[in-house]
Amino acid sequence: KAVDDAAAHFGRIDHVLANAGIASYGTVRQIDDASFARVVDININGVYRTLHATIPHLEQTKGYALVVASLASFAPLAGLASYNASKAGAESLALAAKQEVAFLGIDIGVCHPSWIDTDIVRNAEADLPTFRAIREKLPYPANSTTTLEECVDAILTGFAKRKARV
Repeated sequence: KAVDDAAAHFGRIDHVLANAGIASYGTVRQIDDASFARVVDININGVYRTLHATIPHLEQTKGYALVVASLASFAPLAGLASYNASKAGAESLALAAKQEVAFLGIDIGVCHPSWIDTDIVRNAEADLPTFRAIREKLPYPANSTTTLEECVDAILTGFAKRKARV
């Protein structure tokens, strides 16, 4: 309903950002089932629900959806297994959906941001004493932190460049 209401209000939907992301910390041995399942549910099913609801609108505009996965999709860190797995799942979901809707004129992309200065990163640094030390040992860009504003600017710039090409 929210997507349909947005399309009615704005007259159309050209671009979609599917960005669902929470994390629960703990090793596979330690994390409880409910916490693990909640991360997977939000991070994968949230992306699915966004794509599922917006594809009919994107078909009308030959639009574009960008799914936010993570560097953790292919460079996992111990203690974040649910997040790593869910972001790899979000990437796989996006790539499958891309194939499924290409014939409709819809394009779906995936981005893999590194550490963005959000509550997830700040809480990890506060809760896990070794998190910052491990992160700083990673090669660039995995060892750097981007501000949320820089990330949003990059996404909006990408949307604008894509729109100019179409």
